[in-house]
Amino acid sequence: MNDVMLQPMGERTPMTQSLRDRAQDAIMRCAALAWRIGGNALFGMTTALALQQVPLPEVCDLDAEMLHITSSTPDRRRRRIPGTHPHVWKLIATYPDACVPIKGNVFALHPFHAWAQLSSHVSLEELVILAEAIITAISKSSGRYPRLVLSYLREFIDNAPYFLGKTACRTALQLVKANVLSPKESKARLVLLRHGLPDAEVNCHVDRAMFDSGKPMSLDIAWKHFKVAVEYDGDHHRTDKHQ
Repeated sequence: MNDVMLQPMGERTPMTQSLRDRAQDAIMRCAALAWRIGGNALFGMTTALALQQVPLPEVCDLDAEMLHITSSTPDRRRRRIPGTHPHVWKLIATYPDACVPIKGNVFALHPFHAWAQLSSHVSLEELVILAEAIITAISKSSGRYPRLVLSYLREFIDNAPYFLGKTACRTALQLVKANVLSPKESKARLVLLRHGLPDAEVNCHVDRAMFDSGKPMSLDIAWKHFKVAVEYDGDHHRTDKHQ
């Protein structure tokens, strides 16, 4: 069990692994750590994202291969164990629903808390991309409308006590949109904004246009008034002949 916990995720599985595979890999390592310490273990930062099938930020000053243990106060922080990084997140005491049960003795910070916790470790662009990925993940798992999830995120940040990075979160939320289906779509939109193009609508339906399957046709990024759109196509569009 200890050998499993100490082995970095990146050395056992490729970075291209699916979110589900990455989550299973993280659960196995986190469960091994919980077994080693003989009790419940709460994980935050990038570990919390991996456990809940949220795409990780591409650039972060934390080592995503580490298990990021989280506690509410410094005196409760776990002793340093190889392969782990302890953190303090005081908001745990304020929000009873901050801890999400994953499996057995493994718990993760709610994605909203993990986003806030990471806000001082990533750039503004990565913070926007991550927020949109979290909104999409929660919407898929809960069935809630993305715009409703975004409103919950805004409410959480507005009402949260001060934490390092709160100002960055508020700034990022001015750019965050709901219903963005992939981090690459987020990144493409932000690149266009950075180069002076006006704000665009994301994943909008094209009036009276349908795919062969009968589903309404949608566009990744569009300026309806100008009848201009940008599509971000993943590699399967190139390698899959049917697609």
